[in-house]
Amino acid sequence: MSPHRTKDSTLTNGANTLSPQEEIALKGFRYYAKGNGYCQLLEDGQPAVDDTTLLRFLRANNLDLNKAIDRFRVVQDWRVNHAISEFYLHMDVQCYEDYRKMFAQWTGRCDREGLPLYVFPMKQFTPDRLEAFISKYKHTSTMMTVSEAQNLPCHILAFHALYENMLKFVIPLCNELPGPRSTALVSASTHIIDITGMGFGHFWKIKKYLQGAISIATAHYPETLGHIFIVGAPSSFVKAWGIIKKWFEPASVSKIIILSPSDTETTLSTYIDPQNLPKHYGGILSWEWGDPPNLEEPTRNIASGIYVRDHDGVQQFVKGPVTFSGGSVHTWGTVNGKPRRQTIQN
Repeated sequence: MSPHRTKDSTLTNGANTLSPQEEIALKGFRYYAKGNGYCQLLEDGQPAVDDTTLLRFLRANNLDLNKAIDRFRVVQDWRVNHAISEFYLHMDVQCYEDYRKMFAQWTGRCDREGLPLYVFPMKQFTPDRLEAFISKYKHTSTMMTVSEAQNLPCHILAFHALYENMLKFVIPLCNELPGPRSTALVSASTHIIDITGMGFGHFWKIKKYLQGAISIATAHYPETLGHIFIVGAPSSFVKAWGIIKKWFEPASVSKIIILSPSDTETTLSTYIDPQNLPKHYGGILSWEWGDPPNLEEPTRNIASGIYVRDHDGVQQFVKGPVTFSGGSVHTWGTVNGKPRRQTIQN
């Protein structure tokens, strides 16, 4: 079955809790985006740009429409020229899973504001693991199709794929859930970054990778980072933080909260209901980094198609690139070089 397609490329104005200033700016932005062909339907049947995307760029530029348009145009043209959306939909499933194992992973739950909760034990990311990934996949057909044609390293493409998953699957799914967000659309995520057991030397080794990741997130996916909690920090980290924070843009640094061991559980519980907070961080959720998302019952009811049975009849969370639209889960990517295209009805 083909994925759900919108009736046309008209943007959906679901963000109905806007201030008058935002309404005016969004109207102008929408007119510009549609008039300049940025709202074409993609292969997955969804418009390349929606109101949520436009609002993120507006808010990242303090509602200055001209600045938002300038930044938006550069990013969207770059995305088209480098086939970012297409790459996600055609990415090798195992390649996606291997890369996902090095970065932040969705717990399957949300914080008290309805933002999806991700966890990232930073010690899982090392230069050696990244180099092994690059060595394994840089010459595979799904990577070569885009990376060699557009001169993009395979790990950069893969990093974009993780953000595409958040924007095309996780956030649309979270926006279907009842909760405290009322009528405001979810457009960002909350992250727990665990630096337990990491010394300054480890940070120094991965400095350029961290800078690159934050740079991509800030430039290409503005306003998608909500709360960022750093846990497991030794007392010496406070001094080192004075140096480390200079590696990143002030806008990103301003969202970071460093928690001492004594404050971790109390602070996290303020932002995240204990039933949605992993046990490792003081909650009661049975989930560890490396596990598939642990969806609660309302989410399972909305996206039951995300679970499939393996050869032994055991239910498993679908691996690889997926999207959520039209109330259904859509599987994408390639398996053994063959396209995987399926709409899984609830």
